[in-house]
Amino acid sequence: MIEKTSSNFAADAREYPITYSVRSKRDYAIRDEATVRLSVFAVSDIKFFLESAPDTVMSGESYEIMARLANGGNATLAVVVSARSTSKYPVTFLSEEELTLSPGESAPVALLVQTPSKLAKSARHIVILEASSKEDPSVRTSLSVATEVLSQKAEIDLYHRIPTTLTHSHCAPWEKETETTQTASTWNLRARERSKKEDASALSFSFAVPTRRTRGFTAKGTNII
Repeated sequence: MIEKTSSNFAADAREYPITYSVRSKRDYAIRDEATVRLSVFAVSDIKFFLESAPDTVMSGESYEIMARLANGGNATLAVVVSARSTSKYPVTFLSEEELTLSPGESAPVALLVQTPSKLAKSARHIVILEASSKEDPSVRTSLSVATEVLSQKAEIDLYHRIPTTLTHSHCAPWEKETETTQTASTWNLRARERSKKEDASALSFSFAVPTRRTRGFTAKGTNII
């Protein structure tokens, strides 16, 4: 019979001994054992995860990019991290550029980007993070982070402008004017704007002055979305 099977193996890439022992039930002196070795091959995988980065900044400001590099393989990796700017803005590492990651381990990667103070027009700036294994350069990953850099010289319209139409209608009196019967006059102001994401949106209101039964000014407004 098989007396025991002992193994001590995990997911790490290395050799694991597996020992088999047998003995006789009637005579314990009759026994034997053998050990075989199981090799688990290395599977290398690294990946970036973005943690934080601003969507927009003003020109002349600096901003930080926070990411995390994870080892998703089953072997320890020595990794080199680099970064480049599509607009050649100065990029400074706030974290280590060389990392050693055990299987399942991750480490933070932080950058500081300095934007130019003089920018003729707003631009989309992209920083590309790259990481590769020292032992095997084919094991690599990258992450692109885009940020809008707004020019201080650019003119920004603070108002939202919607096309509007103003119409005026005049009605003659239905009977001879008295103190309680007057000419009716109506002003209508309508604004309408179509949205790319929605079918339509409209803002409208109207007012009339004076009416047949009421002397003076009446008004009402409606907001239609």
